Amino acid sequence: MTLPTRESIVELALKYETLVRWSRDRHAGREEPDKETYRAMATKFPGALRELEVLSVAALEARRDAVARVVAGQSPVEPWMQCLLAYHRWMRAALWVRARRTTRATDLAGLARDASAAHEITADEAFVAGILAPRGGRMRPLVIDRVARECEMIRSAVEEVVVAPAANMNDVDDTNDKC
Repeated sequence: MTLPTRESIVELALKYETLVRWSRDRHAGREEPDKETYRAMATKFPGALRELEVLSVAALEARRDAVARVVAGQSPVEPWMQCLLAYHRWMRAALWVRARRTTRATDLAGLARDASAAHEITADEAFVAGILAPRGGRMRPLVIDRVARECEMIRSAVEEVVVAPAANMNDVDDTNDKC
């Protein structure tokens, strides 16, 4: 597994800085961002809005601080950071492929090649076919499988970081009825 680029770590730091601000604003009863702002975050970082909904301010701050230490050169990149960055790339690719779904025959190899180039992944025809016709109608399991393979992690560990990011239930935000 290759280490993330400095640029991707800086972007992750900005993501967490933004999520911390939004979470604090939400808990203080301040106005939330508009739909376009949320959409932009979800487009760049698929799954980020779930983190906002599920994680407490303290858990988001801990993630922000950990990534900031990496940016400052004070800590190495942690496995959960690599996992989330991989998830964001693979899910962006999955959404990109799904947006190109047509009723006529699809060039699976071409879509795999283009998705790989556009999203810094190594997609194949099986990935594209799985996204176009996902088992159970959900893309996330296929994306989780690809992230687990790329990050050399077991699937449940990836799910813990990505799908239910609060490994410790004390980190789950149950104080806000919007969550």
